[in-house]
Amino acid sequence: MSVRDQLTERTYLAYLAIPRIVVGYFFFVYGWQKLNLRFLSGEQLAMQLARAANDPLAFHRDFILQTVTPHSQFFAYLIAYGEIAIGLSLIFGLLVRLSSAFGMFHNLNIMFALDGILAKRFGRSWMF
Repeated sequence: MSVRDQLTERTYLAYLAIPRIVVGYFFFVYGWQKLNLRFLSGEQLAMQLARAANDPLAFHRDFILQTVTPHSQFFAYLIAYGEIAIGLSLIFGLLVRLSSAFGMFHNLNIMFALDGILAKRFGRSWMF
């Protein structure tokens, strides 16, 4: 199947465009809010990562402490512009699978951090 055939192929998945655009809008808005000197300097990200030492998930804690924290300014730019790029990609429907993979990785990191904090706080809960 040629590229032209793939671009002109009709599918009945147009209803999925609405949630894709909504998710893209939120990625774009939250990324746009991070375009300020405090976040891009890495200062705000470093403050948010200060609690990473208490993360009970060892692989996530090690990734945050050994990779992200020493390079907080680089990761601040990566997060801000990455969220904007993911949002625009989802809104306009360009490279959706690739941007969805990056968005999933980004959200999994946030989920692991939150689950670690909640598991420590509510250790006996069946949810964690």
